[in-house]
Amino acid sequence: MSDTIEQIASVIDLTNKLEVQINLVLSECIVSVSKEYGFLRETLFHNLCLGFGAKVRVLQRIIDYWNWKEIKLDDFHKLMQLRNAFAHTPTTKRILIVSVDSETGEHHPLGSQLVVDRKYKTFWQEMERGEAFQDFLAAHQSCDTIVKDLTRRIKETIAEKENPEELIDNAMKFSQTAISKENIISLLDELIQNFLAETSNITFDKYNVQHLYLMCLYGRIFELGVSALNLMKANDHAGIPVILRSQLEAFVDFANLIEDKDFIKIIAATFVDQKKRLYENLKKHLDPLEIHAVTNDGTEKVADGYKPQKIWKRFKNIKLQKTYITAYFILCGYSHNNLAMLEHRHLEKNEKDHKVVFFKEEPLLIFLRFAFTLGAILVDSHKNLLDFFDKPMEEKSNLVCSKFSQLKEDAKALFSNGE
Repeated sequence: MSDTIEQIASVIDLTNKLEVQINLVLSECIVSVSKEYGFLRETLFHNLCLGFGAKVRVLQRIIDYWNWKEIKLDDFHKLMQLRNAFAHTPTTKRILIVSVDSETGEHHPLGSQLVVDRKYKTFWQEMERGEAFQDFLAAHQSCDTIVKDLTRRIKETIAEKENPEELIDNAMKFSQTAISKENIISLLDELIQNFLAETSNITFDKYNVQHLYLMCLYGRIFELGVSALNLMKANDHAGIPVILRSQLEAFVDFANLIEDKDFIKIIAATFVDQKKRLYENLKKHLDPLEIHAVTNDGTEKVADGYKPQKIWKRFKNIKLQKTYITAYFILCGYSHNNLAMLEHRHLEKNEKDHKVVFFKEEPLLIFLRFAFTLGAILVDSHKNLLDFFDKPMEEKSNLVCSKFSQLKEDAKALFSNGE
């Protein structure tokens, strides 16, 4: 067997063996190895149901559950990058090595070397096969050590739990902790930090109108998101829904502009119409000397031939009618000070009496609705932006999005029970 084929066989074989070890670790968390492991292996842990990457994410959840922060799984991602490089690169792929004469500029071939195509976050790079194989072996050794350490820790931790009901109680406590205000604020913070770092690497054409205003609207969405999050951190709830309403409107314009490059002209036409109505009202109520002359900033030219569009139509364009009549309607209630919102915010009632209160803290369920609205807008806008510019989401951002989705899923029971 040639070195190339032997390397591929070793990479795949060692990865498969490591996956079997992971199966054993996961089984330790459910039943002892002597009980029904064959069932677990052939169903829950079968690669058709739970791939290698998914199993690593389960390991991460176990690490989070028992707060083993010192264990890092970065080498598992590196291992899979290298495994995929060996599995999917043609065995005959080579690159030519040349030297360039500094005086004449002539190129002289020195030979060639076998390479694999390895993915680094958002780009691909050719890597010499021997070097890649050594990197794989180092990553495999690290992963193997981590799996053995986890096996030992899990066995020891479960052995300490003499009463099975105590395990259930701990799981309930973990679930309650995961849905606390502190945890969701921390997760939203993590979303924002990862997304903004990722956005800084996007290249766009500032002379392309669609590109330019997409980035402006994206910035608006995130600025408002940070403002809302800062109020959550300060436990200052009154302004949060008002900000979220503006953020949702910015997202709707953002999503419309992604779908239609000419939507910026509708935004301009709406602004021209608003400015026209403003000056008509100013003429009715102010002295002509108090009204400044209208300046031509070019907006009218941009909007030429387009009509203003109401907010309902903007939601409808992107098939968010349900969002308009639910989340947006509720947020507008806070902004417009309707009777229901005034009573919700400022009245406390019992059977005998009622009183007016200021600075009332929102109940957990209301807070969660605001927080999940904020998070969903951030996640959707970021994914849309990356898709538009044909950029894959980085692994760190993917993991944070998964944590956010799981937290929303975990919270469904709270909403259904009305707690």
